[in-house]
Amino acid sequence: MEKHDILKLPHQFRDFKTIRYSNGKEALRIIESQYDEIFLILLEIMMPGRSGYYHLEEIKNHGLFKKIPVVLFTTKSFNEDI
Repeated sequence: MEKHDILKLPHQFRDFKTIRYSNGKEALRIIESQYDEIFLILLEIMMPGRSGYYHLEEIKNHGLFKKIPVVLFTTKSFNEDI
């Protein structure tokens, strides 16, 4: 399975560490193990397995990292695709 290349970071954000994931389960495991170092989560809506909406709910219901800001995005072009 291919890792998600979310975006190319603008120059002012290049000092931030980025973490890539293969699927939502892996992303949640990473967030759990490094939550104190994470300042923003970029979450793809159309993920393999469970959707980004499902994982957003898990993130926001988790006591340790529910306050981390989350940005949802998709590479799909039409509302019907989501």
